[in-house]
Amino acid sequence: MTSADSPDSRVTQLLSLGGGDVPRGDWIDYRAIGLTEADVPALVALMTDHRLNVSPEPNEHWAPVHAWRALAQLSAVEAIQPLIDLRIELNNDYWLGNEFSRVMAAIGPRALMPLTAMLRRDDLDPFIRGAMAEAIAEIGQTHMEVATPAADMLAEQLERFAGQAAILNSLIIGSLIDLSAVRHADLIRRAMEEGPIDLRHQGDWEDVQIELGLLTERITPPPQMSPFWFPNPDRPAEKPHISAAQARAKRKAKRKISKKSRRRNRH
Repeated sequence: MTSADSPDSRVTQLLSLGGGDVPRGDWIDYRAIGLTEADVPALVALMTDHRLNVSPEPNEHWAPVHAWRALAQLSAVEAIQPLIDLRIELNNDYWLGNEFSRVMAAIGPRALMPLTAMLRRDDLDPFIRGAMAEAIAEIGQTHMEVATPAADMLAEQLERFAGQAAILNSLIIGSLIDLSAVRHADLIRRAMEEGPIDLRHQGDWEDVQIELGLLTERITPPPQMSPFWFPNPDRPAEKPHISAAQARAKRKAKRKISKKSRRRNRH
């Protein structure tokens, strides 16, 4: 029989917790329920259990969520690559998509290089690569000592803007804005003027300058632009411009779901 304080019982209790739909600041204190660094291997195994991640049984499909939150609180570097692989596998999972950056930031700067390796992979979905960029930015925001190298990693990828998807360029730019990366402003300008850009995410170059503190207000009237814009003077305007504040709010909230379906997606 498994004792109540054995490693197996400490981790398997996550299978009965359920109720993971809580505000960002209300995660369970997993150390307080007995989890320690000794439980990291079992937590990684539970987090990556495919059957649990697609289970229709509520307690079961919440268990991996509790596992990656516990790994975040334990700053478990062993979870970095398994979590990245899970993020790629479960691209449509709301909870993993919503919490991935926070977990990586909690684990710390040692996640930067693995995340950057995924950001560089041309074979991955642009949204997944964008998620890697956002996680890099959150690490830089959480651990200010690596804010500059985190921004440099993102800028190095943005240098390839001409051959990248509009959404990826925009997510990288948004991540650089999160890091207040003024030193890369010229690169951002070039990417926005010359490359494919999804302007729904951060507005145009004047909007970006305002967010970076390089302008206090717009110089020109807000332009009319299509949601997916390639610089082309012959292409007619299709949709009204939205403000930078609106664009950024949409980018930050892009994974939100309605109250009627606040549960893990399993597609």
